[in-house]
Amino acid sequence: MSKRILIQIAGGVAEVVEKPAGIELIIRDYDVEGSDTETLDRDPGGNLCVEETYGYDQIVANGQIMLAPPSCPRCGSTLTRYADFPDTKTTVEMWEAECSGCHRHFVVSHELQDDSIQITEADTSKEEVEEQ
Repeated sequence: MSKRILIQIAGGVAEVVEKPAGIELIIRDYDVEGSDTETLDRDPGGNLCVEETYGYDQIVANGQIMLAPPSCPRCGSTLTRYADFPDTKTTVEMWEAECSGCHRHFVVSHELQDDSIQITEADTSKEEVEEQ
């Protein structure tokens, strides 16, 4: 189950040091006096703020943002990476993975420009990839 946390600041600073996957964290800072209004965000009530969002699929560890390991579309368990595809494009990273739960095999495609991930069930097993 995913959760959303909203932190609102009116004077002061917030630093995200740790955040697990599965939680969307939104930080809104309302201390915007003297800021260029064209670069500011607006909250649902129309008030000016600076908003930063950390998505459900992002992990923050020791202040560093990274994507959470992809999970199996069938059972939700973690996918373990075991083979990389040669560089096809510089904007896409692709690898094969096995589900730790149902042991199905998947091709994971990570679009680097927008951080999107696409997961497709593979026809080959881990053993067939190792033979090649």
